[in-house]
Amino acid sequence: MADDDDPSVLSAGLPPLSLPSISDNAPNAKLGRLVVGSFSTTGKDALAKVSELFVQQVPYTDTNALQPGDVLVLDGSSVTPDDLAGSNKLAARAHAAQVPILILGFDDALEEAANKLIPTVNVTGFSSMSLLLPALPGEDVSAASVLLTLPQEDRQVIMTESMLSSISSELLAFHARRESNPKLVAKADPPPGNSDCTSNDPTHCEYVQKRVLGNKKVIDINSDSRKANFNCLSRDWTPYASGGGRHYVGYSNRAHSTYVQAQCPSQQWNFAPVLYLTYRVDDTTGLLADPSRVVYVEMSASLDPRTADKNGDQYAWYQTRHQFDLRPDDSKLVVGDDSSASPPKHGFSWLANAPTTQNGSTTKTDGVTWGLNVSLAFTGGTQGGKGSAYGTGTLGGSVSVTHSTTNTIPDWKILDNTDSVNGVWSFDTQQAMPYAVNGATGADCAAMGNFLFQWSGTHCSALPQHVRTDTIKDLSYNTMTLNGLSAWDLGSDNNKLNSVNLKFTSTSWFDAAGCARLTKQSKGGTLGVDQLDPKYVKSANCASNQSLPPGKGTWYVRAERQTVIPLTLPLTSLEIPKPTSPPA
Repeated sequence: MADDDDPSVLSAGLPPLSLPSISDNAPNAKLGRLVVGSFSTTGKDALAKVSELFVQQVPYTDTNALQPGDVLVLDGSSVTPDDLAGSNKLAARAHAAQVPILILGFDDALEEAANKLIPTVNVTGFSSMSLLLPALPGEDVSAASVLLTLPQEDRQVIMTESMLSSISSELLAFHARRESNPKLVAKADPPPGNSDCTSNDPTHCEYVQKRVLGNKKVIDINSDSRKANFNCLSRDWTPYASGGGRHYVGYSNRAHSTYVQAQCPSQQWNFAPVLYLTYRVDDTTGLLADPSRVVYVEMSASLDPRTADKNGDQYAWYQTRHQFDLRPDDSKLVVGDDSSASPPKHGFSWLANAPTTQNGSTTKTDGVTWGLNVSLAFTGGTQGGKGSAYGTGTLGGSVSVTHSTTNTIPDWKILDNTDSVNGVWSFDTQQAMPYAVNGATGADCAAMGNFLFQWSGTHCSALPQHVRTDTIKDLSYNTMTLNGLSAWDLGSDNNKLNSVNLKFTSTSWFDAAGCARLTKQSKGGTLGVDQLDPKYVKSANCASNQSLPPGKGTWYVRAERQTVIPLTLPLTSLEIPKPTSPPA
């Protein structure tokens, strides 16, 4: 029989992905009533998809007709900044009625205006959508949140299934919270930045000023149909070795699929910022001097690889490593603290961070403590002590603030890579089992050994039988939640700034492995370049692969995906006090 007619050649390619369901995105009465503003042609396709989530829809008339249980959807091209920032304008009145606002097409001007409504960190760039969820009566601003998609290079308004799922999940949680206790006289959960302030004098903690801000939640677009800003993983076949007029093929590590449905991880990053006021203690006089702001950020990440195709000869893609990095990214920011310099330098400096390094712990809580410039006790002018330009203070006491965070990471490990000198908060979480991942290219077939493949021999390239998918641990192919926190003192040299720019980078690594497949003799393709039509690829036969030369019986590939989120944190909600008297 001619090779081109060989019945073992695949005709339909890989089966569709059996993706774990986030939401079926079916109409749901619990989402409330959708109140629809007027839309231009640009946003109508996205609006049509959003509308499919709701059972009841009505056109928007005015804010007086809004009621609890409604969701207001607006066209970002027709919304003005004044609509969002005005104290008695559209957005403020909608939130007063406990109505979330969904804006399709969200640019920097609208986000800056929305910050007046929900003060939080801003994400620079155009987003396809933003969901503004208000705090309810009895809640502080930490209960409010802004959900938006990653910034896009273009200004095309799109709506994907994963975006719809995120919108649905956020609205269901909001409505459940609203309906469970309409008055909400007290929050069940502590606000972000909740801390235990300790001091040898109970009155000292009264002077620890704190401004809690709203939550910013950023989601990936999660679509391989876009050339800009996507983090999908191809399941197309690509040649990696040749022999006997054929090529051996495994997965490509590209982000875009041509023939076979891609696997698109679903990732979300949450930021909860808090501002504190601190003072420096003058080294000579021991008096309060030079107030400054402390920036505290809680970060959590939800990371779902959306693994599918778990079967005898391949496992699709599973996550093996994630790295997070948050650093100053502002040319106007003075960095570093050096009292001995001439003139003295009091700039941006690291105070504390978590999590710390931990290896394979099932659950671990990290606590951090930072002092308000250490050995500082406030008397606020109500008790004796030395006078200063900012009140009355004495040495001999201390004020410290403590935070904690918890992670559950069975079979994974966390590495704290924070650069405290340069104020860079960084940590890395890596798969510890079934094989260690020590770097971007640190794991290879030989290092995996019998953890990944089942052998008749001792070396990884010797006589593979099949991929041991049973050894891949749950956290590598299910949703992982990671929590962290960090605190920095901006320093008095940066008091003049109204905002500070930060850059958050999230990098993820995914692995895939399987038994080699052969191409047809007449359709070999080009090594490492072509993505082959599945009809030119023979089906897997792991048993026959036992006789293949070393390096040709199995394939292993790693893909790296990186997301950069530019953040701007407004500082004006916590004013720097002016001196009330000349320093003594």
